[in-house]
Formats: sequence, C-alpha cells, structure tokens
Amino acid sequence: MNIDKIEVQNNDKEFTIYPKKLSVYIEGKVYYIEQERIEELIRIIRTWKSEYTDNSHTDGISFCVKVHSDGKVDVMKGRRAVPENYEEFNKYVRKIYDRR
Repeated sequence: MNIDKIEVQNNDKEFTIYPKKLSVYIEGKVYYIEQERIEELIRIIRTWKSEYTDNSHTDGISFCVKVHSDGKVDVMKGRRAVPENYEEFNKYVRKIYDRR
C-alpha cells in the first residue's frame, strides 16, 4: 500500500489515518489501527466518484475523503448526495471515531 495518509471528514467527525504507521489521529490523539481496518476503508471508497451533489435542498449530509499517495491527492466529497454504500462508510467512521 503506497498511501501516505487518508483524511476523513463525515459530518462532524474527522480523523486522519497514516497507513504506514498503522495509526489514526483523532482530536489530537494517536491510536493504533489494524491493517484490515485500513483495507476496509479503501474497499468502501474505491469505486466512489470525485463528487456527489444535490442542490434541491439546503440541509443534509456532508463528507470528504482525501487519499494522499505518490505526491498527489485524490478527493471524494459529497453534499446532500452520497454514494450507494454511504451507510457502510458512515458505520465505519463511527466505529473508528468512537475509539477516542
């Protein structure tokens, strides 16, 4: 895996995963994260488009995932529109964020 870091923001939850260090930073603290958990996130997001938007209303879900690798950043984000497997992503984020 040649990923330097993965930044995750899902509504009010944010954290950064450093795959090479097997660590996740949440609210300024460092926690261990299993390789399998990192691979799970990559599996969830691997087919996502770069942007999901629904302008038909003003309130709703907001997410952003930034994958840093090989000197570039791939960004996947959404506002009020989400990919098909968003609920799986949402559960993943809650599980990781609740480690703090």
